[in-house]
Amino acid sequence: MRTFAEGTYTPNDWRQSGLDLDGREGVLERLKWSAMALSQDAETQNGLFPDFVVVADELALNWDEALNELNDPDLRINDDQKSKIEKLDAMILAISGLENIKFWDDDALEVFQEWEDIRLAASEVLKSFGWPIAAPPPSFDIYISGHKGMVD
Repeated sequence: MRTFAEGTYTPNDWRQSGLDLDGREGVLERLKWSAMALSQDAETQNGLFPDFVVVADELALNWDEALNELNDPDLRINDDQKSKIEKLDAMILAISGLENIKFWDDDALEVFQEWEDIRLAASEVLKSFGWPIAAPPPSFDIYISGHKGMVD
């Protein structure tokens, strides 16, 4: 898997990865990407995003965005899949909030058991859909590095 540091990715890399982010199927593909990313070890997770972002935040935000798109009544998600999704979501929510700030710094993915538990729960989501437990391609979201003092 190439990381941001190893080269530039193009939308064609997504097609070659087997992920298709368009249409109704795109909703499940975004869920798949997010679960794949959450299931990986800290080193792999860090390689999915530019080095200036807080990776734990990005993992949680991607998961939340994927969940928000699951409201389509035409999506076929069985009870086991729904249960595994809800369990993973509850685990992420349990470490959220100001009182849990320690879970969201640059080292958190490597040092807290909670993130290892989230990885295992994400693997269970992947298994429930019959998806591989593998690293997804790096995020194609656009990130802009901020500079102190640029905004008053």
